[in-house]
Amino acid sequence: MMKTSVTILLLAALLGLCETLPVEGGGSPAVNSKPGRCPKITPGPCFAPHLNYCESDEECPRDQKCCILLCGYRCTALQTD
Repeated sequence: MMKTSVTILLLAALLGLCETLPVEGGGSPAVNSKPGRCPKITPGPCFAPHLNYCESDEECPRDQKCCILLCGYRCTALQTD
């Protein structure tokens, strides 16, 4: 029973730590030239490796921007409001 409690506490601590780790590659993408803005993200745990699928808006289709999401940068639909 004691080992189970310790294991659960360690897993909870690791999940909390992963939630605060920066995305691989640092800050924002190098170039954000498209109009519009990225969607707001709700902080939460990331259960996948932090992967960046884009580094700039130019790598995305014309109606998308390179935005930070929960687990890294991805091409995302523009928000213009």
